[in-house]
Amino acid sequence: MYDDSKLYAEWEANKIHLTLDPNQGTGGTEEFWYIFDTKEYFADEDLTQPLAQIQHPTRTGYTFVGYGDKVSYNHSGTRIELDSSEENTFSTISEDTTLKAQWSANTIKITLDPNGGTGGTSAFYYKFDTKKFYSDAACTHEITKIERPTRAGYTFVDYRIGDDGERYVAYDSAEFADDLVTEISENTTLKAKWSANTIKITLDKEQGTGGTDYFYYKFDTQKFYADEDLQNEIEEIEVPTKEGYSFVSYDLSGENYITLNEEGKIEFKSDLSSTFSEDTTLHVHW
Repeated sequence: MYDDSKLYAEWEANKIHLTLDPNQGTGGTEEFWYIFDTKEYFADEDLTQPLAQIQHPTRTGYTFVGYGDKVSYNHSGTRIELDSSEENTFSTISEDTTLKAQWSANTIKITLDPNGGTGGTSAFYYKFDTKKFYSDAACTHEITKIERPTRAGYTFVDYRIGDDGERYVAYDSAEFADDLVTEISENTTLKAKWSANTIKITLDKEQGTGGTDYFYYKFDTQKFYADEDLQNEIEEIEVPTKEGYSFVSYDLSGENYITLNEEGKIEFKSDLSSTFSEDTTLHVHW
């Protein structure tokens, strides 16, 4: 006769393969293995190369958060910690699985350099690739436009990278370029671009006759023109005449700006084009 007996099942823990999907990121560990319900991880399927940490992927404009809630970032900026808590995370994954990287869009600060101008918005912020803009780093106060700076003698054109780089803010009919939030992925300074204004100088002959009536220049260029389109450059003007008087200069508030030198040739004061930043009338001095 046989005695009553109880037989017990024996179990062998499965080998689990974890594939890591970078989810639009690049680089980082692609896969690893472990024996179910253990806290030992391996770089190879044969389980001969122990793995204590994995390398996280990178993605322009984003900060890596983790692979779902299964693999957590240790925030040291160097690695990802495999779960080592008392309740082992990988005791819940019992079959080959793909984990997907989770990303957080970075907050980007755009500093605006007025480049000789004054006033206007000094900086704004956005979450990378979101097309929403804010006045504060916490991204709580949304804005739809910036305040532009001003500069005597110039018209504001736009904000761009460097002097002649791509335009990104406040040009044409749009305040923000469509590709701003996708092309600039880190804190950046944009520089104001200015266009020198065309200034008209009218010459009041004070009862004299003849001579030049007016001329033009681009602000702060010290080149003078007969026409508003700045096509016909001039080096001097024709002076008027007045019976019984000799021409001395064209003045404003007692300051001489156009005079005759010892040889009787017209001379423009060296700072004329930087002194008057808007249309001005000069008065003849007899």
